[in-house]
Amino acid sequence: MNLDYIIFSSSAITILLIIQSFVKQNGNKKYMGTLPLLMYVLIFALLVTGWFLVENETTKVKQDIITQLSQLAPTLAYELQHNGHDKLSLNTKEDDHHYIAMINKMVDWMNINPAIDSLYTFRKLTNGDIVFVLGPETDYNRNGIIDHELEERVPLGERYDEDIPELHDAFEGTATYQTQTEAYTDKWGTTISAFSPIFNEQGEVDGVLGIDLLEETWNDQIGLVRFKAFGLLSAIYFLFVSTYWGMFHFRRAESRVRMKEQQLVESEERYKSLVEYSPEAIIVIQNNIIKYVNPAAITLLGATKKDDLIEQDVFQFLSRRDHTKLKQMLDFIQVEGKEMKSVEESFIIEGVQQIIVEVTGSPIIYLGRLSAQFIIRDITEKIEHEKALHYQAYFDHLTGLPNGLLRNERLSEAIAQARAIEDTVSVIMLDLDGFKYINGSVGHDIGDELLKLVGQRLQYALSPEDTVARYSGDEFSIILPQKGKAETTQIIEELLDVLNKPFYIGRHEIYVTTSMGISFYPQDGEDVTMLIKNANIALDQAKTNGDNNVQYYHPNMSVKSERRLELQAMLHRALERDEFVIFYQPQVGMTTEKIIGVEVLIRWLHPERGLISPAEFIPVAEETGLIIPMGEWILRTACQQILQWNTFFDTPLRLAVNLSAVQFRDKNIVNTIILILKETSYPPERLELEITESMAMDVENTLLKLEQFKNIGVQISIDDFGTGYSSLNYLKKFPIDRLKIDQSFVRDILDESDDCSIVSTIISMAHNLGLAVTAEGVETKQQVNVLRKLSCDEAQGYFFNKPLSVNEFETKYVKI
Repeated sequence: MNLDYIIFSSSAITILLIIQSFVKQNGNKKYMGTLPLLMYVLIFALLVTGWFLVENETTKVKQDIITQLSQLAPTLAYELQHNGHDKLSLNTKEDDHHYIAMINKMVDWMNINPAIDSLYTFRKLTNGDIVFVLGPETDYNRNGIIDHELEERVPLGERYDEDIPELHDAFEGTATYQTQTEAYTDKWGTTISAFSPIFNEQGEVDGVLGIDLLEETWNDQIGLVRFKAFGLLSAIYFLFVSTYWGMFHFRRAESRVRMKEQQLVESEERYKSLVEYSPEAIIVIQNNIIKYVNPAAITLLGATKKDDLIEQDVFQFLSRRDHTKLKQMLDFIQVEGKEMKSVEESFIIEGVQQIIVEVTGSPIIYLGRLSAQFIIRDITEKIEHEKALHYQAYFDHLTGLPNGLLRNERLSEAIAQARAIEDTVSVIMLDLDGFKYINGSVGHDIGDELLKLVGQRLQYALSPEDTVARYSGDEFSIILPQKGKAETTQIIEELLDVLNKPFYIGRHEIYVTTSMGISFYPQDGEDVTMLIKNANIALDQAKTNGDNNVQYYHPNMSVKSERRLELQAMLHRALERDEFVIFYQPQVGMTTEKIIGVEVLIRWLHPERGLISPAEFIPVAEETGLIIPMGEWILRTACQQILQWNTFFDTPLRLAVNLSAVQFRDKNIVNTIILILKETSYPPERLELEITESMAMDVENTLLKLEQFKNIGVQISIDDFGTGYSSLNYLKKFPIDRLKIDQSFVRDILDESDDCSIVSTIISMAHNLGLAVTAEGVETKQQVNVLRKLSCDEAQGYFFNKPLSVNEFETKYVKI
């Protein structure tokens, strides 16, 4: 019966250990103190006391049961004696009226007294055998019916063979009852029994009455008492534990509150320290009255101490011009309750100066009332510094006019606007005639002053949308947006008129003349560089023609222009006379070193002047537009030739053709390529168009044109990559297939670690973007080994083969 107490004790200790573990992990020794130790002592005392309590109650209930049986047995035995138990014999029939009456009385006694599980009587025969006299039906399993033979009535005279000392003692008649102290088991079950002698009229022992209490009933009563005892112990235990748990949470909460209070105090101290020592001015305002300022705010508002500002109207410290601005800020924060994001504002502080500040505002509760808190940073010096940097970067320090950088930006903007509305832009390059003589005769100071006055007169003669810039020395640039030749000519006349008037500087009266060169967008150039270049060519021609001269750009200006004009005529004849020859330079795969494609290169074999370099005639062809028909002839001829050769290759060769900037901008280029591919039946997927990085600067138009090429099905490569406008932006946006590394990087790949790193970076970047890589200008085996180690896909150059004529190519590669 002690197993239940062991389980109870173990459970109590386990729960306590779990709680103590949680307390140890989440608590603090400082605020828990001796509570954990006290809890261990209390629980130990409870378990020890509980042991004695449970055992005492168990002993008591056992004693009560035995006492009850001991009191009941003699009483019932006496009743049986007076009801004629001695009149029953072994010969009595079981249907005898007296026998049945005695049986029924015993059944009634069992029903009346729940402490009795069964009643019976014995009689000892002369031979010492003990037999049953009365043994009524007994419902041992308490289900209300007699459903087992052991529950049926015991026949009169049935022998009882169990050897029970207390039963023998009862037959001696020396005591009124004999009660068992330990359970005894027979065929009817395990019971606790009490025996009492039944006397006859002569005072002799006639028989013995037995009263049984089943062990289950005994244990049920003991278990009930122990359960109540455990309930009381559990209630006390959980009272201790819940009190301890509550104390833990109370002390932890109390500790957290104290910690929060301490943190709040520390936070307030830190905040106060930060605010007080902040370089930014912090002001708290309630209903236009200043309630708080930090030292930086005192300095900002021009005061000497805090008392000069506290409880003062904030508006008195600002000029009237700024009152409306401040009122709008206060209403936004205090009335609407909104935060004001950082804004830049200019304020005039009364008695101080005008400042530019960065202001942030927010609603706060200060001294129990809604207030507006402003954090103000004086950025006057920063703004002035930025303005100074901007001025230095974009303006001429002498004249105050835009410099070359700002001129180029404005010209680029003017070109973009003109392109959008199909208008024109005029660019004038202006140079003062004989300025060196002026500097030498009257001094540089006078010369500088003259440049300032010239700039002022030019600005005076022009409209606000026009731009006058000083480029360098005595050179000025003028940009006239949306003005054609007629308007430009009229403006030039006005400029000459204002500049021909004398300049009075000190005691000097100075007359100047000027030379001008003019170019127009789009006929003289479509970008900043070309327009400036051609205007300068025209200016050179004007100065060559003499002072005070104006020249409009024309391609035949200067000796180079004459040379280009001659080449232009020769180029026309060359196309007609088939003087151009196409060479094919093999492109090989790096893994196999087998030919996989060719790049088309044009050569001009003049009948009189011999071989003319492409570097000489290609620019002329581009400037004159002859590159358009020349490019058509190159593409058509190459497609026909490669198509013929591809019948001898297992894997058809890829044809790479260069597109010049002029060809690329040609509005008919896409249709031209489609037409040639259709005429020659050349597969578009085997054609690669090479463009240069400079063509990628106009991202929007370039992307549109490249997408049109891709719709045809051709491949696109970037030629001479790394030497121009290299940008990840266009690599990511443009639908290109291959990068061609310029030979300048390949040439020094063995000697210059930087070039090797650049090549490695280009290859890695291209592969990450899904692009193939071709190396140009490969001339040695060592270069091949390095490129192969860097995972370059393809290569071309003199190591593999020089550009080959048709006959040379067929001799080496085509087995006819």
